[in-house]
Amino acid sequence: MRALKLEIRRAFFNKNMLSSLLMGIVIVFADLALFSKTFLSQDRVLVQAWIGTNYLYVYNTIYYTLFSIMACLPFGGSLYLDITSGYDKNICIKTSRIDYISSKCIAVFLSGTFAVAFPLFMNFFIASGLFPSMQPERLEFTVAGAVLDIHFLSEVFDYNASLYCIIYIFIDALFGGAIALVSLAITKLTGNLFTVIVIPFVLVLYQTMFMSNDYKNWAVMQMIRPDQQVVTPWLHMLMAYLLILLVSLAVSIMINRKRDIL
Repeated sequence: MRALKLEIRRAFFNKNMLSSLLMGIVIVFADLALFSKTFLSQDRVLVQAWIGTNYLYVYNTIYYTLFSIMACLPFGGSLYLDITSGYDKNICIKTSRIDYISSKCIAVFLSGTFAVAFPLFMNFFIASGLFPSMQPERLEFTVAGAVLDIHFLSEVFDYNASLYCIIYIFIDALFGGAIALVSLAITKLTGNLFTVIVIPFVLVLYQTMFMSNDYKNWAVMQMIRPDQQVVTPWLHMLMAYLLILLVSLAVSIMINRKRDIL
């Protein structure tokens, strides 16, 4: 428990977390500022203003393209830094290595969830003060995305569009945590800190860009986008999430049970 508290403190109170949050906040508020400037005097609602379901501007695409970077940057490279500095050797004098690695996994996961979810929530919260939380008309909603009957959570959207947004923030948070764990899992396979942070981003981007049209609904970047440009069955989303999460956890724990030099 002591090791976990220490790792969580290190994960949330560092310059990389601040950098990641600032990156996300700048993107989401640039989007909201532009939408408000254009539509504040018009009859628009909250779900049309939120960056997750507003793809009128490029900021939506920028945010979800950089999603992996924002998730991994806060603490994904911490194990690499710990090993190269000798910190892990010193901390394991006071606690077992399995406790240290387990605490590291939890802290990395939580840092990834917070880094991607906080800007989305702040954007939603501010937008809720500017635009009414009402159900949009289907034809009107095409101004800022379209959730159709074939889409994931379409029933929730029809019932309460704001609830739909909140659920997707939670989904994105979970994927952010899982993707952050990928950087932890590949730590000993890379030669520098830059690749630890960037490889998950490259993998997600490569999968999205080069996957054939028949398998686009397996692309992680499409799964995390609330505007749902590709129809993704919920089972695909669950399977992809569990695969990323469990494989990353298993690899992180198995290859780091014993200390060696990078």
